[in-house]
Amino acid sequence: MVGVAAELLVAPRGVARPGRRLAAAAQVGGAPTAGFTESVSGAAARFASTWQRHTDGLADEAEERGDALRRVIADFLATDRAVRADVLGLVGYLGEQR
Repeated sequence: MVGVAAELLVAPRGVARPGRRLAAAAQVGGAPTAGFTESVSGAAARFASTWQRHTDGLADEAEERGDALRRVIADFLATDRAVRADVLGLVGYLGEQR
């Protein structure tokens, strides 16, 4: 029998979603500013708020890229399965020729 390459050993559901992204944004936004003096606490709160929005944006972008990668993996797996089925269907017609 002709050797057939093994199907990709990756499953789309095995590619984890970036759950820590939410925690990072929440930690940045929830950083306490109480330890600062009055003259600095407003700027510190604005800084934390700005960085929370920035990390939220990065998290959204990472999630979109992760979703796209999961779709690509699923497409690769579907193509690999289809090619494997086609090759196995042809095996009966193949023979060694010298």
